[in-house]
Amino acid sequence: MRILLVAIALLVFPAVAEARPLCGPVKARTLAGSDEARLYRSGSTIRGCAPGNRSVRLGSHAAKWRVAGHFVAVVDRGALRYHDLVGPQATERLNAADGKVRAFSASSTGRGAWIEDRPDGVREVRAGRGPETRAIATGRNIASDFVYAAGRVVSWQQGGYVRLGINNWDAIFNPGRGGLDDPLGTAGNVALSLDDDAVIARYRGGRRVRLGVGAYGGVRDEPSGGIDAIRVSGSTAAVRSNSVGDRYARGGIGVIDLIHGTARTSCQARAVWNFVLTSGGSVACVIALDSGGNRVVSEGAVLDEGDQGVTDLDERDGNLVWRHDGETRTAPLPAAQPIDRHPCGPVAAGTFEESDGVRVYARGGVAKLCTKDGRRSVSLGSSAPVLSVTLWANFAAVVRDTGDGQSLRVYEVHTGAPVGNRLTGPGFGETKFDFSGFVVTRIGTQLQDTLGTPYRVQEGPVLWQLTGRVVSWGDYSGRLYVQEVRDDRALSRAIAGRNGTLLERDGVTIALEGNRIVARRGEIEVPLGRPSTACMSRNRCEGISMLGVTPTSVVTLDRAGVVLQHDLVTGATTRPCPARARTFSIGEDGVKCS
Repeated sequence: MRILLVAIALLVFPAVAEARPLCGPVKARTLAGSDEARLYRSGSTIRGCAPGNRSVRLGSHAAKWRVAGHFVAVVDRGALRYHDLVGPQATERLNAADGKVRAFSASSTGRGAWIEDRPDGVREVRAGRGPETRAIATGRNIASDFVYAAGRVVSWQQGGYVRLGINNWDAIFNPGRGGLDDPLGTAGNVALSLDDDAVIARYRGGRRVRLGVGAYGGVRDEPSGGIDAIRVSGSTAAVRSNSVGDRYARGGIGVIDLIHGTARTSCQARAVWNFVLTSGGSVACVIALDSGGNRVVSEGAVLDEGDQGVTDLDERDGNLVWRHDGETRTAPLPAAQPIDRHPCGPVAAGTFEESDGVRVYARGGVAKLCTKDGRRSVSLGSSAPVLSVTLWANFAAVVRDTGDGQSLRVYEVHTGAPVGNRLTGPGFGETKFDFSGFVVTRIGTQLQDTLGTPYRVQEGPVLWQLTGRVVSWGDYSGRLYVQEVRDDRALSRAIAGRNGTLLERDGVTIALEGNRIVARRGEIEVPLGRPSTACMSRNRCEGISMLGVTPTSVVTLDRAGVVLQHDLVTGATTRPCPARARTFSIGEDGVKCS
């Protein structure tokens, strides 16, 4: 009987339900995919599909592929083809030499690039569409297995650098901006990507550090610039930018600490040619002089100077090596830069943020938090989707990628316990932090906080601030809205009441003092009343919710719908609207209510 019951239970309550594939046959073997597309095996062929579209034959079972969004690049029998699975008619064969493609890539914005071997032994980095392809770079020192298309930017490895270039054809005929966090490759323990037009670096899965704008321009006589070369050493990245316009040319090296997020600039000149990043985080470079010659500089010290025959700087056998008119010259490496020690945690772990003896880092796929005086670290969940961490007081705010948006959660640093509610949205704008662990943030045109306070934002806040327990914001009509945060025993009682200025306009100051709003003009001070409560129930919905200012008066609207005008010259108070109102406006004809 027991066996029968168990069998029935398994039939009624299956242990695991297999996820239904995005598109295509349910039983077909999935080979690869993304959030927008699926590649699967069908007999002896490989097919691709996107939801709501017909499947497309991509090649034989021996084909190689790259998937990004709903775009797929495929090499089959030596030929390179590019497919848009949302529009199968967009399938096209690229002008790549059959059997000569060494590496290839597709981006989520519809771009592609590949590395091709020429008969003379030289490699080319190529990109384009159909027959309109071009070589972005050539050389014998181009790595055969490293190429990425990310928006209009293409990355490859050459001579110890990660190089960035522009897909010129696409920049002319498809001038969309950058990628959607598309990968640019990995150098050492640093993952590079392009988010819109910014190059992003992450050391060992730690914080996302913006290195600068990726390479841009250079077509149709427009200015060119941005990052075109990157070197990585440990947790330090050095990026080269050379900008050229009609009347200017300038270059420089940015040196970025990927653990602490700090940066400095080196080798500023008319242009920068070769550069070296040492294991100690120091930089040497060859720069172009205004006189037309070149100079070798090592952390500000001039090592050599001459005409354009001074070139080919590199690091070899623990020394700097360069060429001067065909002669090899050497010099010691520059001294290592000072090292900032971590307050706690593993030295080699990727760091999201650290401040005042607190560190949040990635370890084994988990976001960990430790303190200098603590005995153990606490876990804050998976590290993979962490976008940013903010540390303040005794709290850490962690922003994560949820796949369809972002989430924000606050943790107490000593226990790792969550504080307040989890916030979600498409993305977070300006964020305010209170010393109690309370957070208010802008999501689109609305305000949200970690207590769940409802804010009646109509047009989107123009300027807003957090003053103790009161959130205030303005609108495009010049009105000021004020509201207390939700009353919550676990958190809101810890939020201290603080005095502060809410608005200054036309010689009038609106301030918060002792949980009361006052107006001042010169030596005259008029008490207005307490700010609006969070209105979590009808029994607790009171106080001033909106204010308007003229040079001689302040108009207030409370939760009961009462509009009052306070004269800042005489101190008199009148009621311009006898009936209850939902809002008001101030014009040349006075106060109008509705």
